Formats: sequence, C-alpha cells, structure tokens
Amino acid sequence: MRTGEGSISNRNFALDVFKIAAAFMVVGLHSGFLADVSSIGNYLTVNGLFRTAVPSFLLINGFYFYPVLVKEKSAYWIKRVLYLYFFWMLLYSKVWFRPSEISFIEIAQIAHTLIFGYWHLWYLSGLLLSAVLVILFKNHPPRLMIPIILIIYVSGVIIHYTKHYHMVDNLPIIGFFTNKWFPGFLFTAFPFFYIGLVINKLNIHERVSIKYSAGLSLIGFTLLISESYFNYIESSRYGVFVNLASLLMVCPALFLLLMNLNFRGKSKEIASYSTGVYLIHIYILRFYHFHTDIEGTALTFMIFISSILASYFLIKVNKRIKFIL
Repeated sequence: MRTGEGSISNRNFALDVFKIAAAFMVVGLHSGFLADVSSIGNYLTVNGLFRTAVPSFLLINGFYFYPVLVKEKSAYWIKRVLYLYFFWMLLYSKVWFRPSEISFIEIAQIAHTLIFGYWHLWYLSGLLLSAVLVILFKNHPPRLMIPIILIIYVSGVIIHYTKHYHMVDNLPIIGFFTNKWFPGFLFTAFPFFYIGLVINKLNIHERVSIKYSAGLSLIGFTLLISESYFNYIESSRYGVFVNLASLLMVCPALFLLLMNLNFRGKSKEIASYSTGVYLIHIYILRFYHFHTDIEGTALTFMIFISSILASYFLIKVNKRIKFIL
C-alpha cells in the first residue's frame, strides 16, 4: 500500500519488494495458506508470520505521512485516500450492501460498514482515521504520545487475548472492543501509523545501524513465532489472533532494517502492484470460491498470480483515473 511515498528517482527498492511479499502474506491470510499441507505450518504463518504484513504497511504509510504533515498537505492526502476508499467501497458494494429489510439495525450496520470499511478495506478507513488523530494531536510531543500509543496497543492485546481465551465471556464491553472493524482502527492502525510517523520525525531510521536493526528483527521474529506457537498448542483458545504482542517489536525493527538496506530504484510499479493485489484479491478470492474447488496453498498462489495480472490492468487504468490505486 502506498500513499505519498518517495519520488520515482528516490525509491527504496528493498521496501518495495517487501510490499509485494506483504501483499502475498495478506492473500495467504485470507486463502488458508498451508491449511492443506500442515496444521502447524498454517497456524504459524496465518496466525503468526503473516500478521506482520498490515502493521508494516501502516508503519510505511505513517512514515511517509510525516513530510505531508510538515508541508501542510494533509488535506490533499486525506482527499486522495478518501477517493481511493470510496471507489473500492463502491466496487465491493454489491457484496456488502445487501439490506434484507429497512430497519434501524440494518441501517446501523450499513453505516458501520461505510465508516469502518468492508473486510480488507478497513485498512483504508484505518489510515484515514489515524491521519485525522495525528492531525488533531500534532502539537503533542512524541514523549507524551508514545506512552499513550503503547497503552492503547497493549490494551488491545489484553482485550484480544481475554476474548480468545474465554476469560470474561459475560462482559458485553469485550464484545464491543473486539468488534471486527473497531479494533482494527484503534488497536492496530493508529499505533503503527503513529510509530511510523515518529520514526521519520526523530530520524530513528538514520540513527539505528543495520546490525542493530537486524538483531532486533531476529529477536522480534523469534518472539512472534514463539507467541504464535504458544497459541497453537493451547487447546483453550479459539479464533484467529490479530493483535499479537510481539508485532510491536518485530514490525518497527523490520521496517528499520529495510530502510537501512536502502537499495535504490526508479520504478513505482512494484509498489503499485502491491496496492493492486491488496485491493483486488478479495474479488478474486470470491470468484475462485464460487467457481472452483481449489483450496489452501494452491488457492493462495492462484489468487496471488491472478491479482498480479489484474493489477497490471489496474495500473494501466490508474494512469487515466488517478484514484484507483
């Protein structure tokens, strides 16, 4: 996913290649990667390794939002993401806009989806809401905001684990805070978006060596796989784990490592492909589900390849209609 990134002549090629890998991870999350091969392999990827994709996208967007904020071009950035969001919400509307009756509950559900996004489009909604919060609190220094961000994220992890381990099933508020869309914005989008912004604001990416960032990444991935494995062997848990504690370490560390690698490129198309794959893959997933019996690993690769091909045409169209990618 890309919004307001570097110029064509100043691309970080390592970052762009990672975005393609992250797009594949997102496809794997929704396609049941390795489910037909190994239960533990499926769990450690879908509920572990692949969970780094979206927070990393958010970090990247937060990082590149900082110069937008400094140059006071936030209104243009928000307008662009709004166009992107409403275009894809409209494109998916035949899936999510299916009112069974005219009632208060039905209208409330439609309004909820419009605000927080359909399925994977919560990401764009989360970007918008995070940017608005950043603008509102832009005069608050990082030394004040970082503790708040940590409290928000840790609270999300605690609530997430509380739900998935049946600790307080009778508390309605837990259901509210583990709603499919709401925690995506509050407990994931805003914290990682702000961390990315602070990395740029404080030039942390220039002050942390490649050796140090690589070491932190290794520790972070070790913690991530360990946390995922713990959840895998615990029979009392249920559901998928999104808010993993170790993501707070591994995603910033990985981002710093990619920034340190600093391979330069001149093409924006790799980033465009990652955006295209992310946005279109749910349509392709639904097509394969309705028309084929392909599942698991094969389905993941088929959807990814098909999404790459679809993205080729989206990129061509985007040259004329600038708000679809």
